[in-house]
Amino acid sequence: MSSEVASPRGTRRMWSRVEAPARGERGRTLSFPDELRPPPHGAGAPIVVIAMERCPEELWERLCRADPTCTFYQTPAWHRIAARHYRTESAPLLFRPGRATVCLPLQRKRVWGAERYFSPFGTYTAPICASKLRQEEIASIVGELARLNLHLVSSPFTQNPIVVGEPTISTVQVIDLESLDPENPMRDWDEGQRRRVRVARRKGVVVRTAETRAEWDRYYELYRLSLERWGGRATVAYPRALFDDIRASLSDQPCIRLWVAEHGGEIGAGYLAFYHNQHVVPWHGAADARFFRLGVTQLLFLAQITDALRRGYSVFDLTGSSGLHGVESFKSRFGTRSVEFASSVHWTGPLGVLARCRDWARARLRGPSSVSRCLGLSLTSALVAIPTWTAGGLI
Repeated sequence: MSSEVASPRGTRRMWSRVEAPARGERGRTLSFPDELRPPPHGAGAPIVVIAMERCPEELWERLCRADPTCTFYQTPAWHRIAARHYRTESAPLLFRPGRATVCLPLQRKRVWGAERYFSPFGTYTAPICASKLRQEEIASIVGELARLNLHLVSSPFTQNPIVVGEPTISTVQVIDLESLDPENPMRDWDEGQRRRVRVARRKGVVVRTAETRAEWDRYYELYRLSLERWGGRATVAYPRALFDDIRASLSDQPCIRLWVAEHGGEIGAGYLAFYHNQHVVPWHGAADARFFRLGVTQLLFLAQITDALRRGYSVFDLTGSSGLHGVESFKSRFGTRSVEFASSVHWTGPLGVLARCRDWARARLRGPSSVSRCLGLSLTSALVAIPTWTAGGLI
């Protein structure tokens, strides 16, 4: 559908509105000149979803800056990397409920002849908007999203949470930087973690940011050693190409820092951290087990927290623990608090039926009967092609 809109200079130009795509259809690529944004719909007007092959990055970037709760995971930069990694396409959905402008950034992939929309790498995504939406506006967005096959890992920090389909409660652990004493950022740590920092300093461990390609290469080698140590407990294994892409795309940007801990001229541990608005998150960590006794993890945390305090950030996000009590307990020793939020999975049409059958089969596998386990295994094998998400995203 097309409409004519008057520009400030009085000339009339065309802009296109695309209804939410039917199953199997693709949206259209749209761009909006600065002087020609579509006029806001009046309150109560039907929602219009603009599904884009490529995001209009200027508008997306502007919304990311305007929404103080937006994280790096919701930015075009992260989604470009995800699209290359998954061989998908960025699919930011643009909504205009009432007078608001809202963008929900997702990845889109065609599987089994239908479009799937998902959060990349299992990281946060949520509506990006400069203001808090009214309940009826959120409900209208949810109504449109209910037409899609969707896996949405929400954000615990968003001012506009949405749930589509079956909710799943997740928990992350965060440190409120504004509550810390800049002169004593370890005040809320337990004594064991403070002692390890003292050990690291006494042993001459140095924490700094990586500067060279060789240091990034060393970090990936540490990750490879970590994967070997974790074995089957690892939920996902990222390829070297992903870290090469992150380095090439972002290493000269303020949104990223690779922190490394060095002892005796050798890098033994590191964290890859992302920064946006008020939010800091060490997304990825790796270490050589030989260096644990030197307190490298604790000194890395302290360096990142001190740096974030100095630069005026509000939240240091240690993310979730994948239900592992030991990991959750370890993070709690740094004075974290837990934040719960609801993510959601929604399947439509025949795939919704198949997904429910798969879930039934998995539930039967947990039962005591060997017969039911065999039946469940057979059915699960038959349905293995149904897309599944892990902490790393779509597989």
